[in-house]
Amino acid sequence: MSIPKKVYRTIKKVVFASGSILCFNYLYSKYAVRNHILNTSPDNFYDWKGIKINYDKTGSGSPVILLHSIHPAASSFEWHRIVDLLSESHTVYTVDLPGCGRSDRPEILYVNFYYVQFICDFIMHMNIRNPVIVASNLTTAAAIMATAYKKGLIRKCILINPPSISNLSQKPNPISKIRYKVLTAPLIGELIYNILSSRMQIDMYFAETYFYNPFHDTDQLVDTYFESSHLGNGKGYYLAASIMSGYLNVNVTRALRQANIPFKIIEGKSTEDAEKTVFEWTHIRPNIETVYIEHTKTLPMLEEPEKTAEEILRFIDAC
Repeated sequence: MSIPKKVYRTIKKVVFASGSILCFNYLYSKYAVRNHILNTSPDNFYDWKGIKINYDKTGSGSPVILLHSIHPAASSFEWHRIVDLLSESHTVYTVDLPGCGRSDRPEILYVNFYYVQFICDFIMHMNIRNPVIVASNLTTAAAIMATAYKKGLIRKCILINPPSISNLSQKPNPISKIRYKVLTAPLIGELIYNILSSRMQIDMYFAETYFYNPFHDTDQLVDTYFESSHLGNGKGYYLAASIMSGYLNVNVTRALRQANIPFKIIEGKSTEDAEKTVFEWTHIRPNIETVYIEHTKTLPMLEEPEKTAEEILRFIDAC
């Protein structure tokens, strides 16, 4: 029995399109990491639940752990402008979170508790006593939940540009679940991710969202974030899909109220809805210390590293 010509042509077009997408995704991932900007040493990994986690340790003194934003394009490079300033008087740990940077990127559904477990396990595995956690953006929610999950493990917590409480409280709905299925679908999910994480798109994010001054946007920053987004054979789309579908959200209200450690918010003054976001956090916990960094948006540690480091050190060293 022969295949009808129309069906045959349709099958041929589907196979050709699938093959083209497969080749594009593969070649694009190789192109994005061609410069090998994020070099690593085998000594800087440790095994967590069967995946390799990249970390660095510098300086001496009381411990500080810097946790970058949860995003496949992010990495510990986010802190490179303040590490030396902090490590003059403290032992500083920088970590590439699971699914990010130079660490492994398992093909899983990422949820907030996954990172809560990682933070606690990392502290205990490395035998870090009474650390101060400095967390950025979405990672702030995992840091707060970690203080509740393992009480007494963390001494202080600094939150840099945390999301609004209202945004963190939004749970995945049927539409977001469909979105996750589409964004993790073979071939098409990776294709969408490659388009959204192109170098041009990342450059635009820095100029319009991440930085107050678009002229602070350098080729080094864009190239590093671009490479990070495509490390791990292009598997960053699993984490991106989880974020875009709301699976990293968590209501931190109870943990924030009950935590018996000091908190501080460092907010980029020009971040959209900065004052409204800070109001939500201080409404839940009135004694939380807050400070605005002028002329910055989402990443004050990159735009104003000296001022950001100064605020971090002031809080760490306070009695």
